[in-house]
Amino acid sequence: MRALTCIALAALAVPRAAEAADAVADALERARRIEEAHGPASPELADALARVGVLLYQIGASADAVPHFERALRIRESLPGQPRLAATLANLGGILWQTGEYSRARPHLERAVGLARQGGSKQEIARALNAHGLLQHAVGDLEEARKTLAESLEIFELEGAPGDVSKALNNLGLLLEESGDAAAARRTFERALKLAGDDPALRAHRATCLNSLGWSHHSSGEHAEARRSYEAALELRREALGADHPDVAWPLANLGLLDEDLGRFEEARKLHEQALALREAGLGADHPLVAQSLGDLARALAALGSSAEALRLAVRSEEIGREHARLTLRALPERQALRHLSARGARARRTQSLDLLLSLAREAKAPGATRAALDALVRSRALALDELASRLRLVQLEKSPEARDSVTRLRSARERLANLRYRGLQGEAPERYRASIEAARREAEEIESRLARLGESGSRDAARGRVQLEDVAASLPARALLIAYVRHREPGRASRGGEVYSAFVLPSGREPDLIPLGRAIDVDEAVAKFHLEASQGALSPGRPSVEAEARAREAGDALRRKVWDPVASRIAGARRVFVVPDSSLHVVSFGALPDAASGYLVESAPEIHLLTAERDLSEPPPSRRGRGLFAIGGPAFGDAEAGEPAFAPLPSAEREVRRAAELWAERFPQEPTVVVRGPEASESAFKEQAAGKRMAHVATHGFFLSSTGMLSRPGTRGLGRVVAARTARKSDSLGFAALAFAGANRSLAGSEAPEDGILSAEEVSVLDLSGMELAVLSACDTGAGDIQAGEGVLGLRRAFQLAGAQGLVVSLWAVEDDATRAWMEAFYRSWLPGGRSAAEAARAASLEVLRERRGKGLSTHPFFWAGFVAVGRQ
Repeated sequence: MRALTCIALAALAVPRAAEAADAVADALERARRIEEAHGPASPELADALARVGVLLYQIGASADAVPHFERALRIRESLPGQPRLAATLANLGGILWQTGEYSRARPHLERAVGLARQGGSKQEIARALNAHGLLQHAVGDLEEARKTLAESLEIFELEGAPGDVSKALNNLGLLLEESGDAAAARRTFERALKLAGDDPALRAHRATCLNSLGWSHHSSGEHAEARRSYEAALELRREALGADHPDVAWPLANLGLLDEDLGRFEEARKLHEQALALREAGLGADHPLVAQSLGDLARALAALGSSAEALRLAVRSEEIGREHARLTLRALPERQALRHLSARGARARRTQSLDLLLSLAREAKAPGATRAALDALVRSRALALDELASRLRLVQLEKSPEARDSVTRLRSARERLANLRYRGLQGEAPERYRASIEAARREAEEIESRLARLGESGSRDAARGRVQLEDVAASLPARALLIAYVRHREPGRASRGGEVYSAFVLPSGREPDLIPLGRAIDVDEAVAKFHLEASQGALSPGRPSVEAEARAREAGDALRRKVWDPVASRIAGARRVFVVPDSSLHVVSFGALPDAASGYLVESAPEIHLLTAERDLSEPPPSRRGRGLFAIGGPAFGDAEAGEPAFAPLPSAEREVRRAAELWAERFPQEPTVVVRGPEASESAFKEQAAGKRMAHVATHGFFLSSTGMLSRPGTRGLGRVVAARTARKSDSLGFAALAFAGANRSLAGSEAPEDGILSAEEVSVLDLSGMELAVLSACDTGAGDIQAGEGVLGLRRAFQLAGAQGLVVSLWAVEDDATRAWMEAFYRSWLPGGRSAAEAARAASLEVLRERRGKGLSTHPFFWAGFVAVGRQ
């Protein structure tokens, strides 16, 4: 976002630059006199302190304004009737978000909106909504921000002065621009500028409108129009605020970007240096806008050939941005946290410093660039997963009644939301269904926000997420190496969508290399084709197994050449390869890629061990270790109504859990073994008995409902015809990943029982599975889900990790019931004797099934043996 947003603070004329210091000094002196005359807790003093805060904000000293607003807030909270409390909350919250303290701003702004609606004036309601909408925009919740800002604008248009309407229009226009509605944004900016007029009190805001309009022209490639708007904004802002005000940095930075687009890198460097100096002086060294200017300057320097200095600035920019994102995540519910990270990448489309670091490493122009880029990647990978998992652990360890009650309420809210999402597929009117989903989601996220505040103080000191490259390198075993894939943008091509894949290779005891892999669109297409052939080709109607296997090998060859062959020369001599996928590569079974001869990588390559993030290698063991096995499978799904699709019985799944329990009991006779099958294999049984176990084995139907739906085949452990029958009515935009347990067919028939037999990923994520070393999810698509770059797969896999499971065995596609039982028995025979990781045991199981099929002359298509992979710390 390259334009300044406007906070609708209490109406005060902006002082002329020459008078600013005197105005603040006069306001402070007036507050002192009022305190002497009326005491330290009078409404007059609160008003005076608020005025000081507004003046400080307007002259660019936002951080200095905060304590004055905080003191005014304490006074107004203590007064009878709490006069002007909503306005003070809105002002304080607005300044906090603009200084980058989103977590502190959020509760103030939510409270301000609630109080204003209860008894405030229309103006107070509009100002509170405006400030709250800006925070929602800042954290990436664009849908909610649009609703909030639109309501604020509507009230201002009915009740407010033209200046208030103009400010609200500018804020809404920025959101429309970021949402991709460029035409509507342009019209909104033009209207905002017209309403700003020539009012001397609105000079600074008129500059903001010009800056916004300039960005609209800039984004459309209208460079001459953009320059005129930026230069007019710069002149007006200097006149209104003074040359040293940090807001002057906005048009300077935008002019620098414009010069970059025109290849005028020396001019861009000078402009970015000026913007950086203003922001560092006015906002402090660690403000996110300082990070933005550091990234801008680094990019210009890189274009000029000053790679070493560009590297230094880019590292600092990434550090500031990452820590600010981490602090922000602590205050947000999971959905909003993920949106914030996604928006952070999209909003910083030119200044994403990690992209610049990766570019410098690819070009090998700066000494130490490869190590610096990999270190930044290690620190930034799976930020939301780390912070959310840390929050849940801290809250669950908290013994206060409030923490226990909040966790219980969140579990209930997640359960209601999951029931609605699944039962909503039954044919409820779309409008009513969406309203029900929205209400349930809001309830769950409100509880999440309270939990975030409970866990925030402890989370600040948590060690998780602070692992760096040095720790990862030290944890690599001898004769092992790390391959870390990353999808990123190439600076200079970002505006044209130029994304690529690269792979870091870090051998034990050596320096890392960075290997370019090619355009992201080409890699993603190869992944999609191979995944389709590997997961469905074997059973496609009318396709003989020989032809299906040949097509899978052809698709696999193409993918291997893109993502494995470029790094293969570095692998020679390694016994174990730790792989961290990114983006679409999360759904690749690397062992199923054909080798250059007639076999597969599982046979010819070293052992491949998948990690969620590089940090998995060096994370300390959990403080608590579970005991025993909880095995649940072969549920009695119940009867469905005539003609209704149903979860089919899984006879091999029931035999599978019995056999797993027998092998476990032989190996660990001193630990408890709990086996639940048939009617007892319920959703509640899992929730109540899996906690505290060292291992869980789940053998049932699993599914992931994406926006396009999926269709499992008869005989597999998926959802079968239910997906095809229900997806057309699905109106929730998020994917829905779940496991089916006893009684699941009754919910298909319309049962309203609280336990519907469907255990969703959302429900799993708030369970306490800390101490669980391994969860084996022996069902279809348990490794599937929505994919977010840098965060991984958002589905059952992530849910079990959030709940505390260290390692997982998951499926990448629909798996057959009987073939899965055979693979799982081979897995346990390899793993339970000890001395092998889950990844080693999974490889041994795949090799055993592959050899057996080859010996019998059966198809060696990957569908039959490569569907399961081990992921995470093991």
